[in-house]
Amino acid sequence: MSGQAIVSIRNKQWNVSLATASWELVGGLGGLPNMPAGTGMLFDLGIKQTIQVTTVPMLFNLDIAFFSEEFVVTEVCRNVAPGYLVTSTLPARYFLEGTPVSLKMSRPATRLPSSFRLLRSYRQLLTGCPP
Repeated sequence: MSGQAIVSIRNKQWNVSLATASWELVGGLGGLPNMPAGTGMLFDLGIKQTIQVTTVPMLFNLDIAFFSEEFVVTEVCRNVAPGYLVTSTLPARYFLEGTPVSLKMSRPATRLPSSFRLLRSYRQLLTGCPP
């Protein structure tokens, strides 16, 4: 892992590992038996793009949030079960795989403010949901 950060969306927070190595970007949280509440992994894909996230290798449900280059939440997929392929409907640069929390968008186009606070290293980070 290249570092850790705290991701805040409204009043919710996740302590996350930063996925930057190719094996982290491909594998994500797949295969882990569980995770403590309020934790996850933040992925930086380097450029804005349509993102596909697979939950096939997951062993527990996830919240998946997509972020713009400006760190604004563009979409949230709540409590996604293992076995799905989630594709962002808007281009994004970052996404979060995290333990499920009570996080809702008031309507699909809502853009939620968010913040990333790095705990160590990786300073360059700063410069359709399934049923």
